[in-house]
Amino acid sequence: MAINLSAEVTTLYGTVSYHNDGIRVLPDVTVLLYDVNGSLVATTITDEYGYYEFPDLPYGVYTLTGTCDLPAGGVSVISGLKVLQHINGQQLLSPIEQLAADVNGDGQITGFDFANILVSHLVHGNPFPAGEWIFEEITFELDEMKSSNSEKGIGGTSTGDVGGAFEPAISNSPIQYFTSYENVDALPGEEFMIALKADELAELTGMHLAISYPSHLIEILSVGSAINEFDYTINPDQVILSAANSSIKSQTLRKGDELITLRVRTSANFSKGDVINFSIGEESHFADANIEMISPKITLPVINYKKDNSELMANYPNPFSIHTNVNYRLANPSLVNLSVYGMDGKLITTLVNEFQPEGIYQVEYKKETLAPGPYLLRMFTEGENPVQDTRVMIITSD
Repeated sequence: MAINLSAEVTTLYGTVSYHNDGIRVLPDVTVLLYDVNGSLVATTITDEYGYYEFPDLPYGVYTLTGTCDLPAGGVSVISGLKVLQHINGQQLLSPIEQLAADVNGDGQITGFDFANILVSHLVHGNPFPAGEWIFEEITFELDEMKSSNSEKGIGGTSTGDVGGAFEPAISNSPIQYFTSYENVDALPGEEFMIALKADELAELTGMHLAISYPSHLIEILSVGSAINEFDYTINPDQVILSAANSSIKSQTLRKGDELITLRVRTSANFSKGDVINFSIGEESHFADANIEMISPKITLPVINYKKDNSELMANYPNPFSIHTNVNYRLANPSLVNLSVYGMDGKLITTLVNEFQPEGIYQVEYKKETLAPGPYLLRMFTEGENPVQDTRVMIITSD
């Protein structure tokens, strides 16, 4: 571009790119030009190549920055871990990375920014206080001597994307997790633990997981993580969890080790033929020991309706002095007889004698006038897969 050095005006031009790398150009960015007094002089919008131009600009001192309404992205546990490294003095961030890291916009990078990324934004979906995008502010002087060097590149970043992973002009492909499956059998109303497990050796410093599940068939009661520093939220049909090792030390997971544990309870709607599947959302990701993105293989649980026989379960409390709760489950609709016998085999009382649908049941039994000692609980069922089951209960003195 030819510039008339004898005039007191020149053309200011340049390219706006992601993290000022000159490669990932940002179209449709409004470039703002301010004078030395902070007054807005002119604006323009970058073209499809991220290029902007201010012609016939008088010599003087100016400040250049930008703003945009582009979709944001790139925020991950890696961003949080890099912020933590910066806070701990392990690795300093570049100026553009520091802009991305200051997610609350207070001009400092602190543990609040780390928490905003890992917990408030990733887990709970809250927007960043500083907004979605932030651009460098460049102050410079244009005069006759400097007008021949009037090209100024500006860097922009999606707030929170400290590592600069986002590709603004590309629809990012989700990470593919090659999974295997582990079958678990359960009945309606049953409470138990399940786990997502490592299917190969992996070194993790952090992770973000979106775990989908059918909430009409199962309830998530609590969540645990192999990485101790974590936060989660349980939403309808999805659990969202973020975890980061605050010491930046990796957690070694071997094949079969539990990555995430879930305490769950199947619902009354869970019935024969139902299968409860869990899946990992495409926004999920993992950071390795070098704080780089990896896609480890994972084993997911699959919960099947339990097909075993009906069962008389342990009564509680046992021993007891006044009363106890007798629990049993029916795998099929059955005629049920539940009775108390003496150790000599004589019938003492019948607690249940009726036809009942499949499910889990509880009956309270009071000792009444029985003397302390051992007694037999016996359950007989008639129907598909009939059973005879006996347990010993012990009555103690008051």
